[in-house]
Amino acid sequence: FANGYDVKIAKLIAEELDMDLEIYAYEWDNLIPAVQSGALDLIIAGMSPTDERKQSIDFTDPYYESNLVVVVRKDSVYAGANSLADLSGARIVAQAATFHDSVVDQIPGVQHVTAMEDFPTMLTALNSKAVDGYIAEEPGAIADCNGNSAFKYIALVNNQNGFTVEDLTNVTLAIGVKKGSALMETINQTID
Repeated sequence: FANGYDVKIAKLIAEELDMDLEIYAYEWDNLIPAVQSGALDLIIAGMSPTDERKQSIDFTDPYYESNLVVVVRKDSVYAGANSLADLSGARIVAQAATFHDSVVDQIPGVQHVTAMEDFPTMLTALNSKAVDGYIAEEPGAIADCNGNSAFKYIALVNNQNGFTVEDLTNVTLAIGVKKGSALMETINQTID
């Protein structure tokens, strides 16, 4: 069952476009090719409109700007952390092929665990104590913590007590569409 802010945005967009909403699960690296080929109309999956991605697909106006946070176990020595420095020595992982993996080393003294394929894998690793935490966008962290009472997230604020994010497009979320898509204008109006 799919839920969350991306699904809520998708429902609004589908309603405005007078289209039936169909949600598909794709591997992260297959999303852009699926839009390019026409297998998917839209990517509404917490994707940031980076310059590299813009070479392959177009993006709508942003629908969300998020803070990067770290999800930990409530019984962890890191559960009381309030800053990146408080996570020193922690084994931290992030999702492969995302900006999140590039910021792990901003944590002083971090043990940067090899990036994992997806969030379910990272959740399992955290639950089994194979890692001490993983990096997530705040809304995703809220959902993960609501789904597992053993978890909590460290509420960090980008460029304050959290990760340094020079290019805010890395924490801005937009909808990916095929280059030149006629849906762009209506979607942007709906986002507005």
